[in-house]
Amino acid sequence: LVQALKAGGGAENAPGADKNTNFMKTLDAQLPELKIYCTGKIQTSPGVEEIEGSPTEYYRTIGAMIGLIACYATYKGDDFGLDCVSKGNRGPMSMDKVPSKFINMGGKTGQYKEFCNNFAQGMESEEDWWAMLVFLAVHDIGKSDAFRNAVNATLPAAKRSDNHDRALARALTDLDLKTKFLPSVMKLS
Repeated sequence: LVQALKAGGGAENAPGADKNTNFMKTLDAQLPELKIYCTGKIQTSPGVEEIEGSPTEYYRTIGAMIGLIACYATYKGDDFGLDCVSKGNRGPMSMDKVPSKFINMGGKTGQYKEFCNNFAQGMESEEDWWAMLVFLAVHDIGKSDAFRNAVNATLPAAKRSDNHDRALARALTDLDLKTKFLPSVMKLS
């Protein structure tokens, strides 16, 4: 995935989806749960629904995954990791704009590398990194109205919830739901 992200040009040369089509197709193929973020209505925040078909939550999730891939690359000694999360024109989040000039790790290379190395201490194998990526992919699928409705249909009325985290928790503990909606989770050892 690092190579696929690099091939798109990285954030400095290609911050948009257009140049990163192959990277995103690779993610979509390996993590089919991502399509849930692009289907039907999605709650982006409690009580706030996206316009049907809006990719906001999909791109938020991809952004978190890029952050993990950048951490992995940095831990492996590849400076692309830091560049990936700090370079390029990011509008109000660019290095030279407030608040980013205070929070962007691009100006704190040593601290970022230290963070990545500390984070990696809990990641003993490639499978651990993959598992983290899988859980980033599924962590908010409960925001999908269709997903929550499917989960709630398996519960007695008194146990149904509009809470996206509860919907995911239920799916993770139910073999049928996990098989149907979380194939990447099913493949984890």
